[in-house]
Amino acid sequence: MRYLKSIFAAAMLGALAFASTALAQDPTGPTYGGPGPNIDDQVGRGGEGVTGTLPFTGRDLTLAVLTALVLIAVGMLTRRLARARSVVR
Repeated sequence: MRYLKSIFAAAMLGALAFASTALAQDPTGPTYGGPGPNIDDQVGRGGEGVTGTLPFTGRDLTLAVLTALVLIAVGMLTRRLARARSVVR
């Protein structure tokens, strides 16, 4: 248990160490490609004139659902196997 706490503490310290450099970045700088477009001009007032479909993000929904089902099944199996077995004398 102590080993697990040490690993968790090291992971948290690492996350905190890298968070400061991420916060120091300028979102309008050249790293992110400069300032973005003016969305108000593209969308219009209250969404008038918006046509088309949502952009494809590259995520396969079937894969996400199957992964969720597998994780649920593994969790249920683990819970069933971890139950205390009654001893018959």
